[in-house]
Parts: sequence; C-alpha cells; structure tokens
Amino acid sequence: MRRDDACFSFEHWTERDIWEYIKLEQIPVVPIYFSLKREVIMQKGILIPIEEDFAGDRKKVKKVLCRFRSLGCIPCTGAIGSAAVTIDEIIGEIRAAKKSERENRVIDLTSDSSMEQKKKEGYF
Repeated sequence: MRRDDACFSFEHWTERDIWEYIKLEQIPVVPIYFSLKREVIMQKGILIPIEEDFAGDRKKVKKVLCRFRSLGCIPCTGAIGSAAVTIDEIIGEIRAAKKSERENRVIDLTSDSSMEQKKKEGYF
C-alpha cells in the first residue's frame, strides 16, 4: 500500500491496513497499543483497565499482559490479552484475530443503541 495507489482511500481501510501503513511510513505509536502488564478487571469477557482511584473490589483486579486495539475513555474501552510489543507482532495478531476491534468496547455491550445514546447525551 502506497500513497500513489489508486485505492488510497482511508474510508475503506481495515485495522490491518492501518497498521501496515503505520509500519510503512514509520509513524510513531503511543504505548497503549503495545503490550504491557496492566491492572484490569474482567467484565463480560473483556479486560477493562482500572484507574488509580478504583473503588471496586481489589480482589477482582488482575495484572495481565495486554494491549488496546481501539481507544476510548476508561472504562469504556477494553484490552486484549497480548504479548505484542512490535508493529509486526500487532499485524500478526490482527491476521489471526477472529473478532473486530469494536468487540472490546464495553460501551457497545450495553445495548444496540448505546453509542447513539451517548452521542445524544453529548458524550462525543
């Protein structure tokens, strides 16, 4: 994929296309996309990062090796178990992934219209 490709249109890019472009152009990436040991709780099968002021049951908190495929505010974005610390490893995970990156967004699990409801509430 190059800038002069006839299909150079961001609107149809997949998660894999984006990472391959990041690699090609050597674009710096924030650390949250790479695997680190992070404190999380499990909610509906998703690893949810906890904030420093977490007031919940500390017994449910686990420190696991994980990274984020999609970003949002805590705690609406979930992490995935991962050991990927390079862009090539991330691309490899994406190739093997059976789920969309959107499936780790806790906000989308509450109802079919939860994202639209948040827009109406002025969340975005």
